[in-house]
Formats: sequence, C-alpha cells, structure tokens
Amino acid sequence: MKKKLKISIINLEINNLHSIHNACIQANYNTQVLEKKDKLSGDIVILPGVGSYSSGMKEINKRNLKEKILDYIYKPNTFFYGICLGMQLLFEKSCEFKITNGINLIDGEVKKIKKQIVPHTGWNTFKLKKNLQIRSFSNNYFYYVHSYICVPKNKDNIIANTYYRGLKFCSIVKQNNIFGTQFHPEKSGKKGIEFLESLKKFFN
Repeated sequence: MKKKLKISIINLEINNLHSIHNACIQANYNTQVLEKKDKLSGDIVILPGVGSYSSGMKEINKRNLKEKILDYIYKPNTFFYGICLGMQLLFEKSCEFKITNGINLIDGEVKKIKKQIVPHTGWNTFKLKKNLQIRSFSNNYFYYVHSYICVPKNKDNIIANTYYRGLKFCSIVKQNNIFGTQFHPEKSGKKGIEFLESLKKFFN
C-alpha cells in the first residue's frame, strides 16, 4: 500500500483551521497542524488565512515564519500552498489599509478590487492558462470570499484567471514548488476535496 503524503497546516490563529484540517483528512492525507514553535515539515505545507493582510503578516513575523518557510521550500520534494489570504501573503506587498510587506516569495503585489464590485463572494469558476495536473477542474465552481487580488509581475506565474463582473484576476499562481489559490477548496464541497487530492499529482 502506498504511503500517505503528509500535509502540515500552519496555524496563524486567524485561519479557518477546522475546515481545512477536515478537508485534508477527507482528501486522504496524513494531516497535522503546526503550532508556533514547530518546524515546517511534511510533503505539503499549507498556509491558510482569513482576515487582513497586516494581521496575517503580524502573526508570521511573530513566529519567524518567513525564515522557516524559506528553509522549507529549498528542501527537495516539498510543496508550499497558500489559500486565499495565504496566497496573497506570498507576494511582495499589499495596499490593504496601509502598505504592508509580505513574505516576498513571488514578485508582485496585492491590490483592492474596484469599489463598485467589491467584495467578490460566492461561487465562481477559473480558466486555466496552462495545461497542468489540475486541468480537469477548469470551469468547475469553487468558493471565493475576498476584496483584494494578486497581481504577479511575471505573467508566467499565473496558472488560471477568474472573471467577475468585467474584472479578470489571477486565481491560481505557481512558481516552482510554491502554489496558491484565491478560492477556498475546503469550502467548495466535493470538488474542493477532489482539488486537494489532485495536489498529490505534483509528486508523481
């Protein structure tokens, strides 16, 4: 029997931790939660998040997580996945409330959605730009809740875009072993569980 891949979920204490933990168990991963003093370990590490960019970075700085993340991503056979705010924190900076520096793993910034259409909440699809292992999920519905969007400098890092009331924005980003989705797979029902399961394909 093939050994289960291990997923570790970072607890920033501003996360929807229960939902992502249960979803990863349903996706048949060996799942653990990483607390303040824990080193980052596992085949996949997830940075989930809800709330403001500044509060997320405050918790990351408090835990010296940037250094831990850098140590982790340069190890072989590792995969780092940011969800919603977790994806946004991967970038250089955000203009939410004030300019706040991010983890700076991916060049680019986080900008506010236009006032007249903010926030983007509910079910929507994404359209893949690249033919990845997740191609079967293109045009399926996933759950979004956000008022800010990621704008990568390198357009090759954009894996998929989502369209909302005339706005086109990056909804999946990937750079080497760093991956992010603006939508919440853990809140997206059966398709969301299947999406989490599909991350295993990156290890085949």
